[in-house]
Amino acid sequence: MKRLTREVLVARSGEFTLESIFSLSLRKQGLKLTAALGECKHLKNLDLAENGLKDLRVEGHALPDMKHLKFLDLSQNGLTSADSIPMCERLEILHLEGNRIKNPRDLLKLKTNAPRLKQLFLQAINGTLQNPMCLKSKYAVTVKSMFPSLQVLDGMRLNYHFSLFNLGLKLEEEFQKAAEKDQDLLSGKNEAKNARKPVVSALLKEDYTTAITKLEETLKECKAFA
Repeated sequence: MKRLTREVLVARSGEFTLESIFSLSLRKQGLKLTAALGECKHLKNLDLAENGLKDLRVEGHALPDMKHLKFLDLSQNGLTSADSIPMCERLEILHLEGNRIKNPRDLLKLKTNAPRLKQLFLQAINGTLQNPMCLKSKYAVTVKSMFPSLQVLDGMRLNYHFSLFNLGLKLEEEFQKAAEKDQDLLSGKNEAKNARKPVVSALLKEDYTTAITKLEETLKECKAFA
């Protein structure tokens, strides 16, 4: 495993000094982090994907604050939580897909260390590279509640995602009402049931038409976020 020394950082970036490095791609290099990374004080984009990292600590110590970092890719490593991610007050995009994060609470440190986070990836857009927590039902709802300012989760705009989620709830409610009305009208004696059939058909048709209209309206709202 290659140590991420000052010399390696300068060579990989093509810059002359650590302070002049703004973007750094170290994907799949089999690197061992050193304190030198913390000396890249103006770093804005950092790719550390596929390096077998279990955390971002250097000899047990946290990296110093990365005040200018906006993009961080830690995908396909061995992280079990976000606890070792240093303070990144300007971080907007974070890739964590393909790690071993099991529980939403393992992301809590991001609330303080990445207060401006807008996009978070816990699995790939196509549903691969899932963290174990992604297998839990409604995990997206949980993550959204933890990070109210989050705009994109796993490549999907959250407003769009939750519009579809609410759409499902609305349709379920409308069809449930129609089913209950159907049951009420069809209960009783056979004679009364036969006499009510035209009424039932008309009412159900009206209810389903209303439901479809609401579906179309909600889909239009969803498209506005797409």
